[in-house]
Amino acid sequence: MIRGEDQRRLIDRAFPFHFAVDATGRIVDSGPRLREIAGPALAEVDVFGDQIIEGPYRIRDHAALRGTDGDINVVAMPCLRGIRLRGEFVTDPVDPQGPVRFLGHPWITGIDDLSTLGLNLKDFPPHSGLSDLLVNLKMRDSVNEELRRMAASLRERTDQLERELDHRQRLEAQLQHAQRMEALGRLAGGVAHDFNNALAAIGGHASLGSTSPDLENARRHFAQIKEATKRAGEITSRLLAFSRRRPIDSEDLAVDESIRESSSLLGPLLGERIVLELGVQSGMPTVRTDSTGLQQAIVNLVVNARDAMPDGGTIRLRASFEDANEARTLRWGERGPGRWVVIEVQDHGTGIAPEVVDRIFDPFFTTKELGEGTGLGLATVWWLVERSGGVIDVRSEIGQGTTFALHLPAGETMTSSATAGPDETVESAGVLGGGRHLLLVEDDPH
Repeated sequence: MIRGEDQRRLIDRAFPFHFAVDATGRIVDSGPRLREIAGPALAEVDVFGDQIIEGPYRIRDHAALRGTDGDINVVAMPCLRGIRLRGEFVTDPVDPQGPVRFLGHPWITGIDDLSTLGLNLKDFPPHSGLSDLLVNLKMRDSVNEELRRMAASLRERTDQLERELDHRQRLEAQLQHAQRMEALGRLAGGVAHDFNNALAAIGGHASLGSTSPDLENARRHFAQIKEATKRAGEITSRLLAFSRRRPIDSEDLAVDESIRESSSLLGPLLGERIVLELGVQSGMPTVRTDSTGLQQAIVNLVVNARDAMPDGGTIRLRASFEDANEARTLRWGERGPGRWVVIEVQDHGTGIAPEVVDRIFDPFFTTKELGEGTGLGLATVWWLVERSGGVIDVRSEIGQGTTFALHLPAGETMTSSATAGPDETVESAGVLGGGRHLLLVEDDPH
């Protein structure tokens, strides 16, 4: 037991809620505030029987209580009318078997509990930790205020983001409208140029044919009118094909025959500086696609390759068969395992810029000058391959050239013939001028 009057006054002042428990579980000594608040009922408290000590395990006797020396415990006595005490039980080093004293203070979780429980600051001496509690509570209030401020700022920022998103959506809609108008402008320019060529040919030959002195000469002009009309129809066909209003006419095609027919159309288009080299694997299976569409796709790719080599060069047109056991990732899609016919068009021209390559299949997109194209050539190629169940791959490097590869599902029918071998070439036909001069006004044979 603590001895000396001065020591007793010190402990009463420092721990006004202290108490001592004897071996029977009775409270034999207590602090002034504990006696004031608990009153006569304090003498009736049975520490072991009432289980007033809240701890990790039940304390049933005096020995167990001594075993908690130094551990923090919470005491809840009914006579304290809701006040809970938090502290530790300590034994007297002079009399270890004597009463065990509790040194602690009221345990509150909020400043409002002071007035509710009838407590005041004198119940919490400076060293009791109340100052820390007040700081923590103040910090909690500050944190709550900061959270409220942040929530308000977040709501304001959310509203601002919603306004920015609305504004962005409006800008995107305006941009899409502008892009559509730009695309329509490119389309109108390209289509108008091509149609004007066809109409000029029709009108010119009609005028010449109507004044022709003989029937044979008139028939020649009528044939040119028919050819120009066919070209105008092809322009309409390309537009309908791109808009998918014209269904694809699928049939089993021999790729070697399609390439042979396409190559016969390419000679006059390539010019004297371009050499077309064919290489078609023998015994390939057929592909199921649109005959006219496939020839048009090949012509479009070869003409683009020609335009990429203004100084001339060699264009390689190849076809091969692949029986793949695994899937393969291409630039514009995934090619699954199975039987595939691959048609490649390779040039050694200027190449495609990285910032452009992702847009080359966009409808009406073209890097050519105004009036030199509608921007539907590659879009039509993509449409044909996609509608045929195939995948396109493009490999390009600036200054090194470009390779387009059309991967088309192979059919079950095998072809027995083959076109030119890998080393055979088809050179474009030159036009002999006979020493005469020709003023080229429009690069159109009609």
